[in-house]
Amino acid sequence: WQNKFQDIIELQKADRMFYDALLFIIMMVAGIGVANTLLMSGYERQSEIGMMMAQGMRTPKIIQMFAYEAAFLGLFGSLMGVLLGAPLALYLQAHGIPIPGGAEMLEGAKMSISSTIYFSVNAQLILLSVAAGVGISMLGSLWPAWRFTRLEPIEALTKA
Repeated sequence: WQNKFQDIIELQKADRMFYDALLFIIMMVAGIGVANTLLMSGYERQSEIGMMMAQGMRTPKIIQMFAYEAAFLGLFGSLMGVLLGAPLALYLQAHGIPIPGGAEMLEGAKMSISSTIYFSVNAQLILLSVAAGVGISMLGSLWPAWRFTRLEPIEALTKA
């Protein structure tokens, strides 16, 4: 059947590449959003960071502080996404999305294709999404953490 329906296989590959690119763009936007949030949070706490550095807190601990904050933001955001999105996804998994005129498009085909699109949701996909949300958030925290650890303590205290 693979030789017979080579066009469909090629279309599926192109479709998968498109969705992978779209997913990459969404993840980049999420990472930039987290970085922006942590950067603003860092500016608000710049004098506190300077005070911690003046009292001897080392760079790895400050980076760790930003990473923990990002991990919490990513976990909270991911869990909220699961809580709000799971009911809709489960509904669409059970009932699907009907394609208007879908049966008419298939009249000339010599195979049976449903005119309803069904979602596929499983626990592994949900856990992977939550892990990706936390991971991307932590990656997004690296630049703000690096930026604030490059300041001298006196500079951080006077700029605030």
